[in-house]
Amino acid sequence: MKKPHALLLTFLLLCLLGYALYALIPLWSQTTSDREGSAPVFDATTARAGDVIVGMKIVSNDTQLAGPFGSAGIIQFSGQATLSGTYQVVIDADSLLYVNFYVGDDSLAKLPRMKNDTRTLWFKFNNQAKALSAFGTTAKSGQATIVIDNYRIHRAETDAYNTAALVRVVRAD
Repeated sequence: MKKPHALLLTFLLLCLLGYALYALIPLWSQTTSDREGSAPVFDATTARAGDVIVGMKIVSNDTQLAGPFGSAGIIQFSGQATLSGTYQVVIDADSLLYVNFYVGDDSLAKLPRMKNDTRTLWFKFNNQAKALSAFGTTAKSGQATIVIDNYRIHRAETDAYNTAALVRVVRAD
């Protein structure tokens, strides 16, 4: 029979191995295009107000390390970007209307992405009245090219989503 300290050492080594493997999960879950850098990835722990990433200037950075999850918090950008993708007018369970935008593959490189952020790149408009005026008030989806400003990354270990201001719709189907 093993001595108690040998069992404890084995247990600690297995825990350490499990933690190391858990830390790698975000890397394994990335799509090939994410690993190849189609979205400009930056380290939120070193990013500062005034830094510019793909033409967008960091206005504020309120993030912190959250263990193997990586950085969590909010980073606010200023600067416009023209994006193509899918818009979706949603009516939720409380009959509230809002518009989401899912960034197309050809536009991923136009938005900054925090290191270890493997979520699908989408956002909710923070000026919903303008978005509903542009896309309508019935539940639907379609393809569009839009111009946005004031992009905000919100990353947390719970439900959180990015936002942006709709400047104008260039084209919508």
